[in-house]
Amino acid sequence: MSGIHKAISYAIASVVAFAMMSVCIKILSEHYPVVQIVFFRSIFAFLPIMYMLQKHHLWRSLKTTNISGHLSRSLIGVFSMALNFAAFAYLPLADATAIQFVAPIALTMLSVPLLDERVGPWRWSAVLIGFVGVVIMTSPTAPDNDSAYVGMALGLCAAILAALAMIIVKKMSATENSLAIVFYFTLISVVLSGAFLPLYWQAPESLFIWGVFIAAGVLGGLGQILTTRSYQHADAAIISPFNYLSIIFAMIFGFTIFGDIPSLMMILGSFIVVASGLIILYREVIRDQFITRVNPMSMQPVTPLKDDIDDTMTAAEVARSEYEIPLPEKAYAVKKSNTSSEPLSETIDIVEEKNDKNTLD
Repeated sequence: MSGIHKAISYAIASVVAFAMMSVCIKILSEHYPVVQIVFFRSIFAFLPIMYMLQKHHLWRSLKTTNISGHLSRSLIGVFSMALNFAAFAYLPLADATAIQFVAPIALTMLSVPLLDERVGPWRWSAVLIGFVGVVIMTSPTAPDNDSAYVGMALGLCAAILAALAMIIVKKMSATENSLAIVFYFTLISVVLSGAFLPLYWQAPESLFIWGVFIAAGVLGGLGQILTTRSYQHADAAIISPFNYLSIIFAMIFGFTIFGDIPSLMMILGSFIVVASGLIILYREVIRDQFITRVNPMSMQPVTPLKDDIDDTMTAAEVARSEYEIPLPEKAYAVKKSNTSSEPLSETIDIVEEKNDKNTLD
């Protein structure tokens, strides 16, 4: 199986894992406190993370000097997760899933004031199109359906906070390893939700519910690993569009498990939001920008951003030895003088790989 085929297989498997996790969240959110769901989702997500750390001997990648960055990113991420889970109690599964894809649109808007990025007419047009899609999605067919309005408001707030978390991830990418960002986010999520758990604890009423709590965390962590694997075998331009399959699986699971029938307005709004996101992704690829590879379903970075490596090692060697990434057509040599906090794209030299052997100039 070729690298691209492996990447697509991993991407689709991760989408299914996150969709199944959403089913678990939907089941739990209607009867159990959000704090309790966040706690179980986070603590059992540690299992696959610890497995990856141990299997690939990546413990040194957890070293960090940016504690404040991890705290701010994690606090915003925890609140975003909580609001997102709360939205599942008020919305059909497909609706709650689709509203999460507002995050890339919000990220584009926030990147101008917070990252000083220049957004051209194409991406502003995509933002406007996405806004129209959001308006359509947030227009429940029943005018007296207050719960739908509450759910949409919670979902939109969660998406905006997720975009803020992505902004922080972009800033941290100059110095932090993505696995460290995932690890500390999960750790802080466990600590923060665990601190409030005694106030909201509600004992699961059956072994089935215990299994749903555990499955929500394990599926979330598994989806994270599968997403990471997919990005190790192909570029973001190939993988990112597959994230939108989440809406399709949510519609299928929502109909078969919960009996949800998506409204025409929801389908139309979702299509417009997806189109907007794909336009933004396309323009990022055309402009050859650094693409923050964050899965909207997990709100986590999914590829190595910068590794804690010795200056004499090349990034290609690290990718091959620690992350099992095939050498690309172009290899990236890390400057030995890189001791600043400048963006990674400004601190590497792109050099052509020699045709006869894998050596760097």
